[in-house]
Amino acid sequence: MVGGHRRTQPGIHREKHKSPSYQIKEGDTVNVDVTCPGATLALALLYLKTNNRSIADWLRAPDTQYLLDFVKPEFLLMRTLARGLIMWDEIKPNSTWINSNIPPIVRQNNASLNTMDGQVAEDVDLQTMRYSLCTSNSAIAALLCALYPRFPAHSTDNRYHLQALRHLYVLAAEPRLLVPVDVDTNTPCYALIKVTYKASQWCEEMTVNLMAPSLLPELHLLKEIKVKGPKYWEIMMDLSKGLTSLQSILSKDGFLYVKLRAGHLSYTEDPKGFRSLLAQTFTHRNPEFLSIKPEAVSAFTSDPALLSFAEYFCKQSKKEGKQDILDLLSSILYECVTQEKPEMLPTYMAIDQAVRRLERKEMTETFELCQIKLVQQFYNSVCLQDKFKNSTSALLINSEFLLAMKSMLDKTLDQWLH
Repeated sequence: MVGGHRRTQPGIHREKHKSPSYQIKEGDTVNVDVTCPGATLALALLYLKTNNRSIADWLRAPDTQYLLDFVKPEFLLMRTLARGLIMWDEIKPNSTWINSNIPPIVRQNNASLNTMDGQVAEDVDLQTMRYSLCTSNSAIAALLCALYPRFPAHSTDNRYHLQALRHLYVLAAEPRLLVPVDVDTNTPCYALIKVTYKASQWCEEMTVNLMAPSLLPELHLLKEIKVKGPKYWEIMMDLSKGLTSLQSILSKDGFLYVKLRAGHLSYTEDPKGFRSLLAQTFTHRNPEFLSIKPEAVSAFTSDPALLSFAEYFCKQSKKEGKQDILDLLSSILYECVTQEKPEMLPTYMAIDQAVRRLERKEMTETFELCQIKLVQQFYNSVCLQDKFKNSTSALLINSEFLLAMKSMLDKTLDQWLH
């Protein structure tokens, strides 16, 4: 690698090493211009990530101007690269580590090196790609072949490096783009995710927030990924228990299906969350807020069922006897929106309509009454009460609504008996 006189091989190796395939000579010395690149990279791959300092010191840049004049710039670059591959755990993403690889004699001569700016600029475009580079041994070897620092003089120059090998970088790429998809609309969306890193020799355990779609770091560095924020239901992936599930998602299309919470708009429709603040109007219990305006509902939900319900059943009416019904229907809508259960809206309506048909004496069979009775008995059961006694989860049907319906049924049936 450093050239010099050829050593005489003892014994049986003397004849073997006379072959030109073993040594490239010029006179009695070795042509290091030919042998140095291969020897340097061979050492780098043999001792990859071993942190063997004695081997790495062989590749250290010369520390005097005299010795530095004997090393070609491209060989100096290759030796610095090889030393970094061997001392892998000492690599730090900062200017201090970069400057530590500059020979002291160069720093003393105030050489201008803008390495840091170029490195950052090259990394920006990766954010728009589905694939990113990994740091496995095989990936590093593929990148080394693709980015081999001996560049051609022209487009057809294959003397030093075959141009086809430049495409081996694809072997170092892996899919790590996570794309949230709204499960209701089946369209990509923005979602806030919390990424927790494992504790390592470089840093303590830490958590960062990313707005997906986003490229994830290498999976072996992560402890947990969670969809968070007020807009979407939380999804948690504990990577300490295995990477199979997340790897399967990323290898297919990177789609992670998320569910938008009722009462919230997507980040595209409401980036700052200001429009969702209108949902606070539903927390008021005075009559002014019980009659919900359809335009207010459309400001914090795009669910067509909720919008239609507000449009046709929650408009204020001046007709006598209609206000009580509007108040009840508005309360039902309030319940479904705030408790994240819009799918229960038809159930509420079915119970209310059954009770009103009984009041008008339009009920021709008792099937609906039996169904209401089963619901009442289920919600009054001891096992259900014990289950939700210390739970923060809400029941699907509001117990106050069931009590109101039962009171109306009892009153109607009593009138029939008397």
